[in-house]
Amino acid sequence: MRALHISGNWGTNVETVAWWEPERAGPLIPDDFVRHLQNLHVNWIGISVALHYDDSMDSTVERAYEPWRNVPTFEDDVLRQLIREFRAFDMDVYVTLSFESHEAYSHPERPAERWALGDHGDADTGVPLGDPRVKREFWPWDTEHPDHARFVTEFWRTYTDQAVHFATICEDEGVRMYSLGNETERLFRTRPAGYWRNDFGDELRELVRQVRAVYSGLVTYNMHSFGFTRGHDWEFEQLVAQYLWDDLDLDVIGVSAWFPLLSEEALSTVPSVPTLRRQYEQLFQDVILPLAERHPDQPIVFT
Repeated sequence: MRALHISGNWGTNVETVAWWEPERAGPLIPDDFVRHLQNLHVNWIGISVALHYDDSMDSTVERAYEPWRNVPTFEDDVLRQLIREFRAFDMDVYVTLSFESHEAYSHPERPAERWALGDHGDADTGVPLGDPRVKREFWPWDTEHPDHARFVTEFWRTYTDQAVHFATICEDEGVRMYSLGNETERLFRTRPAGYWRNDFGDELRELVRQVRAVYSGLVTYNMHSFGFTRGHDWEFEQLVAQYLWDDLDLDVIGVSAWFPLLSEEALSTVPSVPTLRRQYEQLFQDVILPLAERHPDQPIVFT
């Protein structure tokens, strides 16, 4: 794989789409960008599709196209056009769903970071780990919240609906690999243990079942590197990295590879290339190769 990720509907992508949308005819991807990709010998392209929720009390996962949003959802015909053009250049396409919570986490009363979704909160306070701004009465992921059952049911129903919607587009357009989510480890939990009193195994298995009913390509999930390297903090390695891939029978182990190569203390000087290379090789020995050995039938892809 020689891959390049164009990310989502933000930055210059917004401008490019805006130029194409009035007529919705002709090529969407600029010629100079195609030449750039060809010079890099790129044979895979990643595209991120935004999903949205309004605040911590909003149980509906939605497509949101308003231009005032930090990262709007790609409209269906834009997404289809992007996929078709990249495939016409003999590139395989990978699509991921990703919560874009810029508006939600800045809500003055009911903030909700995407990484906190699914966190039932501390048993005493009901507040998710690492986000003291959250108030218990506005956090229905708390198992003691009066609206917990309804909230969770509605959230997963609407999330699954969106996943199936885009899986159908991916099937129609010949997308090679599809990711069910991105860097939401507290949500993508299939087993309880330790701090985690509950899990979403049933909901996740139903999500995979419905996606596979309409999509025949490779299915994965983008796990943040913290899920592999910070297991001692929140038992992610035990609860997520070790079991998620088998529990959901995913085809590919997707790693969102923000692996830290040096401590902050070591950054007082500019590190040398050999130093970074040694750290990366050590990372492979400590994290990636053991992961591969535990899952010999599932390739590992840095998504």
